[in-house]
Amino acid sequence: DKAESFYTKSMKSNPKNSDTHYNYACLQSLRNNQVKALELLTKAVELDKICIDWAKTDEKFDSIKDLEEFKELIGEGGKV
Repeated sequence: DKAESFYTKSMKSNPKNSDTHYNYACLQSLRNNQVKALELLTKAVELDKICIDWAKTDEKFDSIKDLEEFKELIGEGGKV
């Protein structure tokens, strides 16, 4: 779809943009694509630790917030 295409192109043209990875993770979480959401969120956090603070309160991550991987990523400063 258009959103997938937009984020894929954006990440290719600017792979170090944490906002793109974060927002694409939000989209994947809303679509219940848990593995992809965690993968993208992990990359966003690697690029900019502020994403940890955002993810802690972002309702778009409700579908993954109870997963151990999510808790490890955002807990105590994250695992990255």
